[in-house]
Amino acid sequence: MIAGIIEGFYGPPWTHQERLRNIDLLAEYGGNTYVWAAKLEPRHRQLWAEPFTELELAEFAELSIRQKTVQVLIGLTPGADATTEQVIDKLQPAINHGCHGVVLSFDDLPALDAATKHQELANALIEKLKTHVWLVPTHYAGITSSPYLEQLIEGLHQDVLVMWTGV
Repeated sequence: MIAGIIEGFYGPPWTHQERLRNIDLLAEYGGNTYVWAAKLEPRHRQLWAEPFTELELAEFAELSIRQKTVQVLIGLTPGADATTEQVIDKLQPAINHGCHGVVLSFDDLPALDAATKHQELANALIEKLKTHVWLVPTHYAGITSSPYLEQLIEGLHQDVLVMWTGV
């Protein structure tokens, strides 16, 4: 079972020290997952195509080894024009620095016709990065069926974990 925290909110992102403390709390209370995905982290969403800085990569490395029972995944909201190569080039350094997987955060995006692209990107990441790949679809929780969801799921690699946001 996955139990943890997704730092995926709007508002000021946590500091590195706050992230470390939350990972400690997760371990203390039996949690096993932390996802770095704050909406206002520049290189998560707005400047998604820019490489992570050396400081960010060093912080990812520290987060990833903080507690052996807590896995750390890095979230990314790639732009509509993102290529598979760009996303792999962006995320590979985080994996190389110890992160345990990646989360494609497509929530809060207006592109409801992007299911095939979302699926192809997730499938490519599984193949190329050889790590955990999770996906948050454009639709919020509660929508049980739609052309977007049907197209997204059709052919999605069986190891891609689909998560939901909103209630």
